Amino acid sequence: MSANFEVNKPLPIISGDQLALFDRNADISLTIQALEAGSPVLINEFYGNGLVLLKELTLHLNKK
Repeated sequence: MSANFEVNKPLPIISGDQLALFDRNADISLTIQALEAGSPVLINEFYGNGLVLLKELTLHLNKK
């Protein structure tokens, strides 16, 4: 039993690229717009900042 799987390997982020930064002081709506545009977002400082962004992103997507 063999199955052909297609592996999705994301490309590494090059350090010279412009990244949108997110922390608790950042504007969440601008960060969500950057994600919708396909830009990578770097979450700074704490693990909880990523959870805050994930919660707001979930709310945003549920409204659509």
